[in-house]
Amino acid sequence: MTAKLPQPTTPPTATPTAAPTTAPQAAEQPRRTAQPTVQPTAAPTVQPVSTIPATGDTSSPILWAALLLCSGAGLAVTAYKKNRHRS
Repeated sequence: MTAKLPQPTTPPTATPTAAPTTAPQAAEQPRRTAQPTVQPTAAPTVQPVSTIPATGDTSSPILWAALLLCSGAGLAVTAYKKNRHRS
């Protein structure tokens, strides 16, 4: 069972104070806001997807072949010594 995480606390917010109001002047023009420009984006590149799952198994067939060769050589030496000893 896991413990419940504590809830984050938010800092208290300041209460807004009344700002002084000013009357708009007759000669004031409305300000224009800058329009965002749309930048073309490059086409996304497709990454090749591996069909082999990453399992952490790093053994290679060459290693297994070397182990098979060594064990076969060991059995051959043992069999040769037994046959030589019997004679």
